[in-house]
Amino acid sequence: LHSEIRSFLRDSQPSEQSKKQRNRIVGEIQSVVTSLWENASVEVYGSFATDLYLPHSDVDVVVMNTQEEGKRSGLAILAETLQGLHWCKSVNPIETASVPVIKLIVDTAL
Repeated sequence: LHSEIRSFLRDSQPSEQSKKQRNRIVGEIQSVVTSLWENASVEVYGSFATDLYLPHSDVDVVVMNTQEEGKRSGLAILAETLQGLHWCKSVNPIETASVPVIKLIVDTAL
């Protein structure tokens, strides 16, 4: 059983390449956010931030200090901007959630 547990742990560890890809994507998101709002920031939280993520886990980020434009929320502005980028495969804003969310699927081959 000991060797099986060690094997499982080894196989469930994300690769260094996976970590670099995730950090690159977070950097791309940060660039988009700061191009829209100079004083905004992107912070990573959850399993990726604590290095407890699995190879197929998502990356949770929070965007702070966005600005509305008229009736358009910061979430809507960011979602529209992301939809126009080649590395964003799917952009699904969910404004009705208790905390507004964008579910984003990206091309990891950036």
